[in-house]
Parts: sequence; C-alpha cells; structure tokens
Amino acid sequence: YYSNDQYGVLFNKDKTRLIKYAGGNGETSYTIPDTVLYVNGYAFANSPKLKNVTIPDNVTNVYSYAFLECRKLESVTIGNGLTEVADYTFYNCTSLKNVVFGNSVTSIGYQAFYGCNDLENVVIPENVTTLKERVFEDCSNLEAVLIPKSITTISWGVFDECTDLVEVYYTGTEEQWAAMTIENYNDCLKTAKIHYNADHIHTYTSVYTAATCTKKAYYTYTCECGFSYIKEIGEANGHTPVDSGTVTREPTCSLEG
Repeated sequence: YYSNDQYGVLFNKDKTRLIKYAGGNGETSYTIPDTVLYVNGYAFANSPKLKNVTIPDNVTNVYSYAFLECRKLESVTIGNGLTEVADYTFYNCTSLKNVVFGNSVTSIGYQAFYGCNDLENVVIPENVTTLKERVFEDCSNLEAVLIPKSITTISWGVFDECTDLVEVYYTGTEEQWAAMTIENYNDCLKTAKIHYNADHIHTYTSVYTAATCTKKAYYTYTCECGFSYIKEIGEANGHTPVDSGTVTREPTCSLEG
C-alpha cells in the first residue's frame, strides 16, 4: 500500500499523497515529486535539517501543520496548484526568510506563519481575498508587506506583535484603503507608512550616517526605483565641553572670570 523515494520519504503506492518526509535523511533541499497531489498534515514537521522546499504546480492540497516547527527552513516556493495555505502550515518556522506564493492562492489560514521571526518581506498574491486571524502574528522582524486590493478585511490579529512593520504597499487607492475593515490587534498598521497603487515591495540599499552632537545616527534606505526614507537610531551624542586654555573674560568686581 506504500512506496518511498531515494530519500526515504513515505508515499501511498502511486505517489499521489506524500505521507511523511524522512527528516533524518540529511538533505537540506527537497522538491516534492510531480506525481503528488496531496501533502499530509505534519508531513514535514520538525525536520531538523531542511532549509528549502519547492511545492510544484501539481500539488492541490497541503494540510494543516505540514511544516510545523521546521526551525531550519529558510525558503519555500509554492506552485500554482495550491488555492489555500492551510491553518498552521508554517507555524513556528523561525528561520523562514523567503516565501514565494503561486498565483492561485486565494486564502491564507489561521496562524499559518505564526512565529516566523526571520520573515522580513511578504508579497501577498493579487488573488488572495482572505487572511484568516493571526496569520503573521509574532513575525517580529517583518518590515514590509504588499497587500492586494482584493483583500477588503484585515482580520483580527493578522499582524499582531509585528513590531518592526513600517512599510505597507497596497495595490489599491487611498480611498480603497480607507474603506477597508481593519479588526483589532493590528496596531502596527496605524503607524506604518502606506504606499498606494504599489506594484512591488521596495528593495533597499542602506547608507549609515553617524550621530552628531545634535542629531541621531540614521540609515538612509533607497529603493532601486528611487524612493527613499530615513530611519533614526540611538540618540544624539550631546555637546562635550572643551577646555581651550584661553581666558574668555577677566574677572571684575561683580563677575567671575
């Protein structure tokens, strides 16, 4: 009733369902075979060495918890066959840095990327209409996200504890953004800079400028398209008195020198 590949991965007999990835095989990259339609829940959970996964177009269902706590996982490419990223799919993948979504994804599930602390940029595909609650909760290093105008509601806690989120790129107009329903525990959206009619997340180069007596140190981030912004850090140095060794004023009857 079962079969396996050269890496010890367990499938059903005709390899249309991936049942369990052999986490001890030592491989750091894995491409799901093009016969697979379904990936079981917990199939890749806790794989200790896996860094890169490709989910090809033939896969139509990846079930909940499939990549639970793959703490070395850095990169995921999702093909065009998947319409939903299920609940908890990448829960606590703390090293995940890069996610490429297929164009067929329309829904991203509850806590699907919870605790993915190394995520810095996320591009949500244009066809997504549903972000379930707490999708990106506790992605503490998330700095920028592109949100398509197909989304009309930001559900409860989608960006909760995303303390570094400073840039939101929105494919719609300012009026469409104003009409969006933003539920509780998305406070970072209130302070982030919103870029309207955006078609990409800016990729920045940074230049550091040191602090002076009166000004904080800062980074100037510049995108290849020319847009730039400044992020201040630390505090100004403050003035330091210098003894020049010269008399500025001689003492008088009533004033000290």
